[in-house]
Formats: sequence, structure tokens, C-alpha cells
Amino acid sequence: PHRDRIDIVEHDFFTPFPTTADAVTLSFVLLNWHDDDARRILRHCRAALRPGGRILLYERADVPHTGSDPVFSLLDLRMLVFMGGRVRTRDEWTALAASAGLAIEQATILQSPS
Repeated sequence: PHRDRIDIVEHDFFTPFPTTADAVTLSFVLLNWHDDDARRILRHCRAALRPGGRILLYERADVPHTGSDPVFSLLDLRMLVFMGGRVRTRDEWTALAASAGLAIEQATILQSPS
């Protein structure tokens, strides 16, 4: 019933979207990019939204950097070395969104099934 309302669009998110949308979903995309590129991606997503539209992000979020979580520290280092990106904290996500003219309305922390 809802499939007629969903389009999967292959797109280079460093260029403007070819269409408008009620929602844009990004899943584990922004952690691959440093802040400038992530901001550019978010701005292109924002420009593609129809009035009242939303950007849905599925991303990792770290706790504030205390060095106490070796898994996140290792992932953060890996993202920096191989991709130029990083694992951001909730505060860093909020700041990144604001710098792209967006606001985080809701964030849900999902627990790993293991």
C-alpha cells in the first residue's frame, strides 16, 4: 500500500537532488565524511525537501569522548584514517545540523542486540 509513495533514488549527494521529497533517508552516510562534506550533504537534502519534510538519519553516536569506550574510539580512528570521517557525539550532531540550517527534533538511542 505504501510502496507507491516511496522512491529509491540513486544520487550523488554532493550535487543538488533532481527532485523534491517529503523525506530523505540517510543510513550510515555522514559518519564517512568530515564536517564540511557532511554539512554539504545535509544542505542538499534540506534543499530537496518539500514544506514540512524531514531528513531521517540512521547514524552512530558516541558518548562524549572520555576514552572509556574502546569500541567507539577504534571506530572513530578507523573512520578518520580510511574515510576522513568520524563518529560524532550527540552534541556534535546537533552542532552539525545547526550549521546546515537544520534542527534535530528527535534522537533515539538503539541498543545493540548482542
